[in-house]
Amino acid sequence: MINLLKNPLAILIFTIITMVFYVSLSKTQQKNYDTLAKIEKSQQETLNLEEKNKDLEDKLQNIDSEHIIRDEFLMQKPGEYVIKVPGLPEENKDLEDKNKDSNLDKWKKVLFN
Repeated sequence: MINLLKNPLAILIFTIITMVFYVSLSKTQQKNYDTLAKIEKSQQETLNLEEKNKDLEDKLQNIDSEHIIRDEFLMQKPGEYVIKVPGLPEENKDLEDKNKDSNLDKWKKVLFN
């Protein structure tokens, strides 16, 4: 065993194996650093998107409340006019219901009534 450690070929092989092991470890460490950087970047992007989402939800809620205030309570902004248009009369709805009958049903009504 002692002779093996004094052999220059064994020392060379041991040195090469040690260098390969060291290079492999350093590459693995660099990959870990890169992965950690990507994770931190993703977490930061997630936080930014969550903040944007909250802002957009607040804006949407404000728009919905403004829509209700304007339509239901007929409130207005300064310099704005609100005009309420009446709905369609009920007679038009009855005519539409009559027009929905098929031609066969119309002929039955004419012939048998």
